[in-house]
Amino acid sequence: MLLIILLLYCALAIGFGVVNPLFEAPDEHLHFLTARYIADTGKLPNVTDQRRLAGQEAGQPPLYYVLGALIISPFNGAPAEEKLWPNPTVRLGEPQPFNVNAFVHGESERWPWNGYALAAHLLRLISAVAGVGTLLCIYGSGRLLWAEQAEIALLATALVAFLPQFLFLHGAVTNDVLIIFLSSFVLWQLLRLWQDSVTTLRLLLLGITIGLAILTKMAGLLLLVMACGVYLLLAWRDSRHMEAEALAWSGWMHRLWYMALFLMLPVLLLSGWLLVRNWILYGDITAVNQFVEIHGGNRHFTLRQVWGDLDRVALSAIAYFGWMNLRPPAWIYGIWVGIVLGAASGLLPLVWRTRGRSGTTTHGRLAVSDRTIVAAWLAFWVLLVFVSWLQFMIRTPADQGRLLFPTLLPVSLLVAFGLSQWRQRWLLWSAALLALLSSAYSLLVVLPMAYGPPPTILESDIPTDASRIDVSMGQGLEVVAVETESDVVHAGDWIWITLYWRADAGVEDALFETLAIYDRNHERVGQQRNYHGGGTYPATLWEPGAIVVDRLGAKLTEDVALPTQLRLLLKVGEDRDPVEIARVKAVPDAWPKRSDTVAARLGEGLELVNAEFTPQIAEAGTAVNVNMRWQVSEAPGRELTTFVHLGDPNQVPLAQADGPPFGGGYPTSNWAPGEVLDDGYSLIIPEDLDPGQYPIQVGIYEPDSGARLPLWIGEERQAQDAYPVGWLTVE
Repeated sequence: MLLIILLLYCALAIGFGVVNPLFEAPDEHLHFLTARYIADTGKLPNVTDQRRLAGQEAGQPPLYYVLGALIISPFNGAPAEEKLWPNPTVRLGEPQPFNVNAFVHGESERWPWNGYALAAHLLRLISAVAGVGTLLCIYGSGRLLWAEQAEIALLATALVAFLPQFLFLHGAVTNDVLIIFLSSFVLWQLLRLWQDSVTTLRLLLLGITIGLAILTKMAGLLLLVMACGVYLLLAWRDSRHMEAEALAWSGWMHRLWYMALFLMLPVLLLSGWLLVRNWILYGDITAVNQFVEIHGGNRHFTLRQVWGDLDRVALSAIAYFGWMNLRPPAWIYGIWVGIVLGAASGLLPLVWRTRGRSGTTTHGRLAVSDRTIVAAWLAFWVLLVFVSWLQFMIRTPADQGRLLFPTLLPVSLLVAFGLSQWRQRWLLWSAALLALLSSAYSLLVVLPMAYGPPPTILESDIPTDASRIDVSMGQGLEVVAVETESDVVHAGDWIWITLYWRADAGVEDALFETLAIYDRNHERVGQQRNYHGGGTYPATLWEPGAIVVDRLGAKLTEDVALPTQLRLLLKVGEDRDPVEIARVKAVPDAWPKRSDTVAARLGEGLELVNAEFTPQIAEAGTAVNVNMRWQVSEAPGRELTTFVHLGDPNQVPLAQADGPPFGGGYPTSNWAPGEVLDDGYSLIIPEDLDPGQYPIQVGIYEPDSGARLPLWIGEERQAQDAYPVGWLTVE
């Protein structure tokens, strides 16, 4: 079973490394460029000299990058900064339905790989191998703790092996994979020391491992603290069984010297030079001050502010792809929350039953008392890593769950043990299968949908329900047809359209497409600007003559004036004028309540609820506001115009304010049954109008023919099909 888990892990991790485009993981290009710099120059980088090339990673401990340099040194064609094609409109750290790619990926990264692409994929493969080491440590630790219950170790291994974020990380170029493995390796060694005995060789191996961990990430210093604490705890445990003279001060001094010689000395010999170098270069043995400075200096967050980011940390420990801007569906998080809750519900009864119990009854290979102590120091490791992350988070942004992955071994063992308390074996393997499903879906669906280029079709394959527009957008680009995905939207919604593009010849410039949305007040209420294909497929990569199916969307603002007919304008590049390509109806989430009584009925399906004007007394040359509320029982289905007239309805109007409803911003052709609409007009009183009282009437007519809609008050049709609003006094 372990072999099956490892094989499935390898297939998934390698799959993530292949499917996820290069450098689409946080700082992946910086990790690669740091290794490339060492391979090219034979020198270690530093932040002062390499701030632009390797950024913050130049201040990282060098072990991962030196190993990477040895692997990729035979391969030429490493991308210098100018060879990478950054996507200038990417939203880093912000979940988006598209435009998540930090870089544009062209022919140089496609199979068969060569040059820098081959080198980067080799490093991704090494990351997958490091993950195998971590999984073996988890399995080995589980067998040490529960020798007769192999299913607990297997389940813990499977849960980590099928954790989407673990797989994503181990399909990328990052030093995190090495520190996760070394941390797990150290914890496994400590468990073995606790279970068996402390030997010189074992202590020496532990010291070497910790030294390598410090050379990988400064989190390795925490492993030194942890190892020293467990060693002293071991000495205390063993001392309880010794004779009184063995408890003398000299005995403890011997243990301390033994620890210093075979544990701490190897650590110092391996990593001490790095601490000195960091102090000389940066004035900080950990070089953490360089990370803080690069990200804008110490932000002095409070614990309450950090608390506000913990949800993001939790999500990114499960699945948060790309540059923290690509989330999978919510059901994937639901699977993992269910697994954790299932483990917790299995542990709680156990904790309750064992309250107050003591003794040394054996269970597996450890006594119950020993098991409690082991659980305590494993929990201390989790707390130690969390507190270290917390103080880092207070100083600079670090809201990524992967930074807590050095605790995966104890956390996974705890979860597996909690699930095992349910006693139903099918439940254990159901959890593993659901975990596998979450990762497989992320690999096969989430990543390809986010980073795959848009489809290319023949012109004859354009759907028949798409609107043919054949509009030239300049630079040899043409929009052949357009499709809107929703006829009706609401405030805050995404508005999606599908554009069918054609490039008649090779496009020389990578042009941005900009979709802008305007409401009835001609205010821009949404905009999206990116390369074609949601940021993944600039027109310079297109095949001339092919039809590119480009899905594009923009989010409608919350403060849009409703109801409204939205105008969707498209522009390519910066110099050309936008072209209107579609219109979409936007309405409120809920309409005002319909009235049972109405002032008048017009035509077959319109009802005038009320009409009023203010002020009641006005001077010549000023404006009077006439407001109306309409109800729709049957859609008009055509364009109509409202009239507002001043004066005798049988004579030529003294003043009028005719026009389509909402100034044309929400025409009657959009009106639908159930809608309740408030519209208003401004009636300008002529300056030469004599003082007196004048009637105001309103109604609706067809603009082409001028024919008014029949208007009834009650059962009586009105003369001139006009509704008398009231009498205006002009002074």
